[in-house]
Amino acid sequence: MKKAASSAGEAVLGVRLSGAQRDAVAALRAAGADFIVLDLDSAMADALLEENVGSVLVLDAQADETTLRLAGGLGLDAIVTAVPDGPFTLARALELRRLSGISRTPLLAAARADAGASTLQVMRDSGVMGVIVRAGDIPSLGALRERIAALPSRGQRREERAEALLPAGVHHVHEEEEEEDE
Repeated sequence: MKKAASSAGEAVLGVRLSGAQRDAVAALRAAGADFIVLDLDSAMADALLEENVGSVLVLDAQADETTLRLAGGLGLDAIVTAVPDGPFTLARALELRRLSGISRTPLLAAARADAGASTLQVMRDSGVMGVIVRAGDIPSLGALRERIAALPSRGQRREERAEALLPAGVHHVHEEEEEEDE
């Protein structure tokens, strides 16, 4: 862990810990971990009690709504999910939006260090606030950071865009003129 921390430079360093317990989280924090990635089914609840280290929870994109809402109340720093190696479909983009929207928690996505600019842009536009790469990919972080920095700025959100006015059929209402009595 200390070797990875020294080679990570400015990168934020996290460790995925299966069966996490508070004492193991404390030891990793002391070794230089900035955050701990916890598994929902194996992490002990007391792992969230350790201070001065971030807590990130792994959730599947198909997690039910109740789990997402309750996870949002845990005080997590983020939720992480995997991004498929295959095509990044619109369905996948909506799954990511659902995760971050219902949980009201920042979303991180595990991604390959060689992810293309289009994939990174779609991830960002789907609510992903950061990417997580494997420790073996730390030497490739510089190139990944450059691709992220070169992404075009976010466009206006739909709510901020001017409304388009579409031509509609003109309806004429004929009112009968009232005759004046003289």
